Amino acid sequence: MNSENIISEILEGVSPFTHNGETFFFKHPTIKEKLKDYEINTESEEEGKKRGIKTEQELIDQAIRSGSWSKENEDKIEDLQWLVEKTESSISKLSDPNLVKHNQKTIDGYKQELSSLQLGRSKITYMSLENYALSRSHKICCERDCYYIHKNEKKNLKTNSDRNILGSYIKVYGNLLVKDNLIKAAYTPVYFDLVYMAASPLELYPEGLEKITVFQKDLLFYAHVLCSKLKNLDIPDGIRNDAIALYNYKPKEESVDKKEDFNPRKFVQSKGGLEKMKPEDKL
Repeated sequence: MNSENIISEILEGVSPFTHNGETFFFKHPTIKEKLKDYEINTESEEEGKKRGIKTEQELIDQAIRSGSWSKENEDKIEDLQWLVEKTESSISKLSDPNLVKHNQKTIDGYKQELSSLQLGRSKITYMSLENYALSRSHKICCERDCYYIHKNEKKNLKTNSDRNILGSYIKVYGNLLVKDNLIKAAYTPVYFDLVYMAASPLELYPEGLEKITVFQKDLLFYAHVLCSKLKNLDIPDGIRNDAIALYNYKPKEESVDKKEDFNPRKFVQSKGGLEKMKPEDKL
């Protein structure tokens, strides 16, 4: 989805999608409704516990004991996540395009390795209590928030199995949760300019919690962060038009001993490799 489509759907509060050639509509939940969703998830977890479904951590511990997974893999996932976050933050401060390209290539390698490990982990945690509760919550919310049009009339789903649209609904919902997509959409001029000029971010949604959707709240949050950085920081010209770089930008801290820009490859090598990194190395 491009930024224009995302922002159009979020401002409208509805996402259309097709399933087996039929058009359905996902009405975005309000913040008030989302608070109710937490209750649904808690009830689903309680039901799962009664069924004896193991938690994600219990499944991981069981896999480690059986030898099908390892504590080293768990630590490596954590280390890679930290490296990706640290390197992305560092890239936003670089002005040398060659250094940017070099660090980006390094981070792409870390992301690929992280993705592979997370895929292996997900195969173990697929039947976890958390996933059971999430799946059951999605079913309830799908029935509540999705509808279709028949003979010019809005029709609610009796059950999500009526049309078997749960997978398509989850995909649409998931697309609206992607952080980078929301940041880019929030920086779309037609919307961002209004946030920039507003005395208060909530001027755009005067009805507040009663009407504002969870995605409108997220969009407003990211736009406000971008706006605050442009107003209060000395932003390099090279990243002013890049929503992601602008969002991740942090000014360099001046010190007597000027520190070298973070180089992920050199850092890992200095620790003897990713496997030998210790928790204190990430402080």
